[in-house]
Amino acid sequence: MGRFPDAETSYRASLAIRETIAKRDQLRLAAALNNLATSQVESEGIGPIGVARALSNIGEVQRAQSRYTEADASFQRALRIKREILGPNHPDIATSLNNLAALRQDFGDLEGAEKLYLDAVPIREKQSPVDRPALASLYNNIGTLHRKTGRLQTAEGHIKKAVNFGRSPSALDILPSLPD
Repeated sequence: MGRFPDAETSYRASLAIRETIAKRDQLRLAAALNNLATSQVESEGIGPIGVARALSNIGEVQRAQSRYTEADASFQRALRIKREILGPNHPDIATSLNNLAALRQDFGDLEGAEKLYLDAVPIREKQSPVDRPALASLYNNIGTLHRKTGRLQTAEGHIKKAVNFGRSPSALDILPSLPD
């Protein structure tokens, strides 16, 4: 709806509540994390992962408004929390790396964007089973970045991988008709 200030206000309120709960109930939260599977904690939206997800949402709103410095800080903080809680190879890490890469691409740091995209690839590839749509999206992002920087052969290779992971192999037949 384009009401970015309202969305950001709501996300910030959610973040403040989640941080307050996490601080106030650290012992209880630690016991819950010790006794529950991470997926249960995530689905309830409590604790550090809930904070990280709220930060990512804030970052997306800031990115949509071209507030790149603020969005970068939100995405970086979310990534730090996720790495600390989930470890380096969790799918949420790949998502955060992809979000941060897209932001870097937006403000012209193409080398930084490429590094972040490429850091996310092995995380996605190690998923069992592989999250095909997420991997396809990542390869498409790398291919688009390479196309923008004139590396057309590598762009084509990544886009073909994206099509292969995103759809049936017969979808490769559409590539010759795609515009440059």
